[in-house]
Amino acid sequence: MRKNGPFVIANTKRVTPEMLESYLFGLEDTEGVVKKIGLVEQAHRGTLYIDEICNLEASLQARLVNLLTEKVIQRLNGNYNIDIDIRIICG
Repeated sequence: MRKNGPFVIANTKRVTPEMLESYLFGLEDTEGVVKKIGLVEQAHRGTLYIDEICNLEASLQARLVNLLTEKVIQRLNGNYNIDIDIRIICG
């Protein structure tokens, strides 16, 4: 059940706009080695709370909408889809 899953808070004000995408979606190097697990992946089977979503760039908001419809993500520099099951709450 989702209520027993993780509750992850993404405080978007504390992260620079340049780093925000890797903060949320994670990062791989050019050889496919995971360098950073994003908050979306950490919230798998749980809830992700995103603060100040209205201040996110339109391209990042589009990635979040795609996540909600397709239920998959790709890390930055990633080559494969990762299935994600999360609930997103926006503030």
